[in-house]
Amino acid sequence: FVREVQRRHPNSPKPIIIGNCQGGWAAMLLAATNPDITGPVVANGAPLSYWGGVKGKNPMRYLGGIVGGVTAVMLMSDLTDGHFDGANLVYNFEKANPGRTWWKKYYDLFDRVDSETPRFLDFERWWGAFYFMSESEIRWIVENLFVGNKLARSEALLDERTHVDLRRIQSPIIIFASHGDNITPPQQALGWIADNYKDVGEIKARGQRILYALHENVGHLGIFVSSSVAQKEHTAIVSTLKAIEALAPGLYEMTITDEIGEGVDKRFHVAFEERSIEKMMEQAGGTDDPRPFATVARISELGAETYDMTVRPLIKSMVTPQSADWVNRMQPLRMQRYATSSHNPMMNNVEGMAELVREKRQPAASDNPFRQLEQAGADMITQWWDGVRDIQDFWIESTFHWWYSTPHAKSIGTNRSRRISDAPQEDLRSLVEVQEALDRMEDGGFAEGVVRMLIFLARSRGEVRRSRLQRSNEILEKTPPFAEMKPKHRTRLIHRESLIVAFEPEGALDTLSNLFHDYDEKARALEICLEVAGPEEE
Repeated sequence: FVREVQRRHPNSPKPIIIGNCQGGWAAMLLAATNPDITGPVVANGAPLSYWGGVKGKNPMRYLGGIVGGVTAVMLMSDLTDGHFDGANLVYNFEKANPGRTWWKKYYDLFDRVDSETPRFLDFERWWGAFYFMSESEIRWIVENLFVGNKLARSEALLDERTHVDLRRIQSPIIIFASHGDNITPPQQALGWIADNYKDVGEIKARGQRILYALHENVGHLGIFVSSSVAQKEHTAIVSTLKAIEALAPGLYEMTITDEIGEGVDKRFHVAFEERSIEKMMEQAGGTDDPRPFATVARISELGAETYDMTVRPLIKSMVTPQSADWVNRMQPLRMQRYATSSHNPMMNNVEGMAELVREKRQPAASDNPFRQLEQAGADMITQWWDGVRDIQDFWIESTFHWWYSTPHAKSIGTNRSRRISDAPQEDLRSLVEVQEALDRMEDGGFAEGVVRMLIFLARSRGEVRRSRLQRSNEILEKTPPFAEMKPKHRTRLIHRESLIVAFEPEGALDTLSNLFHDYDEKARALEICLEVAGPEEE
């Protein structure tokens, strides 16, 4: 699809790929396996490192171990004649917040029934659009993501020929996560970086630009549908995507603060601050011992093989299209919708009754004592459900650690828990890209000199402001000789000069003058850098 978009728009930049939640890892898969066609990748609330998280906060990551790994998925697919009902994934999500799922969202609907109905129905139609996957699709997802965590560790295979290595992504990567997200905590959104890279020097050496933004409290769905997030974080991310192309390779935190204006005219101050991997993971909240999860992955593989050779043939021989349809219809979320739809004969009179209520409805005043008693009762029910959730989460987490955190169990997963970043790192200077860049330190001309000066300028401050980056990007696109370059050539130029400045800063400064032919070129280069830097008071 992306290749077709690019074919139809040959003179446009590479398309930006934006993925929400599961769409985030789909976007990363695309960029890792087709780096030649993808522009910047934005992953919002995307769980890329499924083992990430901390004790007491992220219970959903334990479910794979509780249900027995991929075997449960294989069984459900067999019972439904080779298809897996995506409503089961949504059901797991719903159970993570039962107070909201089973009570609060319906109470809020009736509490503000005169104005809330359109929004409620729009959301439910979107949220309730359940889908089916083939058994091979859901099995790949569980083995490589939910349980196996292979994508984050660059171990996943799309097929026998296609190895997925996230370090191959050439375009900028922007990660948006939130501490208030109990489905995709920051550790799951950012942990893959610590899994793949020993330090920021390796990110720079590979020419990658990885940016992340952390929100303090917005929940998982709020990342995608909250109007306040859309007005601030998403607006800031989208408005800086073009400028990011001029950013030197490295790991950056995107900081977004209010600046001036109100409403639709509000503008935000955006800056990119260099971060170490250790600092990033500290901001994310640390992470847990991966060995129990690696044990689950190994046991899941053994369980799948055992099931495949023993029980599976018998179950498949017993399943019919009619029984598969019955199993799908009995799924709790589908049953809930069937029960309140026109498929249920007992609902036939509701439409007429609803019309009668609308005609004769007399809303109670907000200070009505019964209204206030109702609201207090609703809050108590919500708190009760939250208590049920806390007990459920405690039971799931305790059971998981009781099974998989014993010394013997963790030893089973020790080998599987090793990361690429744990392996001895080769001398980055020995990488071909680094050697070629250092060998060409004195080669080039005006373009190389200006880019090197701009990189020194950014390093001196420790952060890059969006306004400065936009001015830099405009110069690199419209000023000769940059304007005549193809985007990929400008990117390679920035990468090469970044390596020179990173690995030989003194030599890069000493040889800078050699890149300009005369005084006029030096004066013009200085003028460009001053223009990018902006007013003196800044």
